[in-house]
Amino acid sequence: MTIDRSAVNRSISAQRQGRHVLGARQYRGGSYFNSASDARRVLDAFHSGTAEVLGVTGRNHIVVRVRGVTGYNVNHLAGFPNQATDVFLIKGTRSPSVVPHNPAWRP
Repeated sequence: MTIDRSAVNRSISAQRQGRHVLGARQYRGGSYFNSASDARRVLDAFHSGTAEVLGVTGRNHIVVRVRGVTGYNVNHLAGFPNQATDVFLIKGTRSPSVVPHNPAWRP
């Protein structure tokens, strides 16, 4: 699998990312970070090559693991109201956001 890192903008969309930061005005529930700086660390790790690229979802979201960054996967149907994870989706390329994801995700 080849991922073109240069196709993903290095700047996070503040509004889209706010949907995944606990306490942000845009947050409406769902998977979250405690701070936007954690999302920034994930995107920086992706661009530097220190993130482990796990694959791509059916919706073309890039899935990465970044050890040392913690987000919280929320999936009430599976019984996870706030599951700690180091696996993340990078959604979008021009205005990306980073979303904590299921730590057991497999391609």
